[in-house]
Amino acid sequence: MERCSESKRNRVSWKNVNVAKTFLDACINEIAINGREGGSLKRMSWKKIGQTLGDNHNFSVDRKQLKNHFDYLKNKYGAWLDLKNKCGNIYDASTNTFNLTDEEWENEIKKNKYVETLRNTSLLFPDLCAQLFDGVMTNGIKSLEPISAEPITAIVVKDDEEIEIPKDTMDSLSSSSSDPPPPPVKKKQKMSKKSIDEEILGVLKIIADKMSKSETPPKPTFEECEKKLKKLGWSEDDPLHVVACAIFCEENDNYKECWMKLNPKMCANWVKMIGRSKGFI
Repeated sequence: MERCSESKRNRVSWKNVNVAKTFLDACINEIAINGREGGSLKRMSWKKIGQTLGDNHNFSVDRKQLKNHFDYLKNKYGAWLDLKNKCGNIYDASTNTFNLTDEEWENEIKKNKYVETLRNTSLLFPDLCAQLFDGVMTNGIKSLEPISAEPITAIVVKDDEEIEIPKDTMDSLSSSSSDPPPPPVKKKQKMSKKSIDEEILGVLKIIADKMSKSETPPKPTFEECEKKLKKLGWSEDDPLHVVACAIFCEENDNYKECWMKLNPKMCANWVKMIGRSKGFI
């Protein structure tokens, strides 16, 4: 697709599967690094997402177009979620479609105009939409079991699973790190997934701000990240060890930079969050 002049907007083919996946992946990545702004993304994030779409699909798109499509997807996902949660087994997971009569479709469309978008076309990548929009939906629903648009081999790690790091490992880390050691763990303390994600996003934002104000340091290598991973004491057959290595293989250097600066006690939850956003979990 040829680039349009700045005075004329591009008509972006959002129905293109590759474009849709690039957009969703880019949004999830920006939220993981820079957080949200209300129910949307920050201005600098929209700029980066536009650059990503341009680099991968050779077209230019402005912030208003990106935000409008984000809002459209959020409303379409909300309509899809409402239908999926209805009783009567109307949802067919094998085709990602709904089994409704013409009369039932008309009744649902009267309740929510975005239902009409699902009558003839399915919602692309519902698992990625769930990661992007859950928790900011106006209908109050906070979670949804991801449904893959295509079969994938996934490593399953439960959201509330707790990882215990041996005391001797934590002692060795505290002696070689500038970060203060965590307090002794007498018993497991559960935190909500929302609280954990907010804490991690806050740390990532502080790291990103510091990096933008200082001279650009050398990019961490895979070997350096793997060295820190080994210090945590996770065995090589541990699912989180496998997911962490997969994240280090990503071309996005921000993942490796954030990993090297994370406090050890936050590493497990960070791997879970980024692993889910990339589809590794």
